[in-house]
Amino acid sequence: MTEVKQKVDLTPIFLAGIVGVAIVCRVIYLIELSSTPFFRFPVLDAEYYFRWGSKLALGGVRVLPGFQGNPLYPYFLAFLIRFAQAGPLLIRIVQHGLGVITCLLIFRSGTILFGRKTGLVAALFYAIYIPAIFYEGWFLSASLTAFLAAALLSSLLTAQKDFQRGRWLGCGLLAGLLILARPTLLPFGILLWIIFAFKKRTAGLWVRPLLFLTGILLIITPARSEEHTSELQSH
Repeated sequence: MTEVKQKVDLTPIFLAGIVGVAIVCRVIYLIELSSTPFFRFPVLDAEYYFRWGSKLALGGVRVLPGFQGNPLYPYFLAFLIRFAQAGPLLIRIVQHGLGVITCLLIFRSGTILFGRKTGLVAALFYAIYIPAIFYEGWFLSASLTAFLAAALLSSLLTAQKDFQRGRWLGCGLLAGLLILARPTLLPFGILLWIIFAFKKRTAGLWVRPLLFLTGILLIITPARSEEHTSELQSH
């Protein structure tokens, strides 16, 4: 009898190991950070964002006078503070959790674009990427921005395979959140819109970009309108 050798797929094992490495690196960093004064007393931009988020959680000002920051992140902090009763430790745990999820999203996108090996290498790189781990421990928008960017790319790659209107609208919503998290990424959002929405010349060519653009506007328009109203009220 001829034995048929089945090739064992070790990808799940390697991916689980990468997730483990990402968690261990972040736990070590969090322990080290907790022994410094910056853990309870943030400074500079981190202080502004935390104070802004705390005021929002109490129903206070929507725009903090004298500081022009990225508008989504303070609302993210306010949500955690108000509904999860989050303090400095829990907020950092959530942000590190987003970092671990970002590793998985990078693996998924890398696998779709270049294969499993590349996806694993990319995920491992992000798992041990020191700047990412560092900023996840501060009250800054970097961890949220990285998560949204990875989620958007993964969603676009999925939506590109088939035509489902809900997916393209969802991609637009993610793009809108990403732009609010980092307004300077607006050109990046426009580039993605052009590349993915018009890549396949099939029937209903304009439906995909219109849905994507609609999702962006559904997020950005009310946020900018609210910010403008709050600025007028503060003067």
